[in-house]
Amino acid sequence: MSVQRNDIENDIERIKQKHFIARNWRMIGYRKRVKLVLSVLIVAVPLIAFILYCGSEVAYERLDDMHKYIIGSDGPDYDKYNPI
Repeated sequence: MSVQRNDIENDIERIKQKHFIARNWRMIGYRKRVKLVLSVLIVAVPLIAFILYCGSEVAYERLDDMHKYIIGSDGPDYDKYNPI
């Protein structure tokens, strides 16, 4: 019986800790909420911008290589056919 009670208490404590900010959002002062949101944005916005930049560079290079392959662009000199 004590094992079940201990498991239930552990579950209750885990649930209490799970959504701490969501449950206490109204209890946090306005200035602290603003600071929290700004600090998250300061980290998240540059990270998202960097990820989008890297993804666009990779996609552009892939599309450029595919375009060169399709139109048969000039390759290196040793790769060209010379009948002489």
